[in-house]
Amino acid sequence: MHVAVISDVHLGTGGRTDAFGHDDAEFLRFLRFLEHQFEHILLLGDIWETLASARLGDAARELGRARAAPP
Repeated sequence: MHVAVISDVHLGTGGRTDAFGHDDAEFLRFLRFLEHQFEHILLLGDIWETLASARLGDAARELGRARAAPP
């Protein structure tokens, strides 16, 4: 069994902790790649950036945007 484990993605509205410049489309491509290469994907902790970003994000809204993004 092949398992991918990722963590500390800090999704959200950007800010000083977004040092590696999240590109939502690129991150979704990465997840699609993982789906094709691994049987299971474990996402461990620090998924949403809620404490240190320049603006506090709305996690539900951001999750909705990710789900609505075209494949």
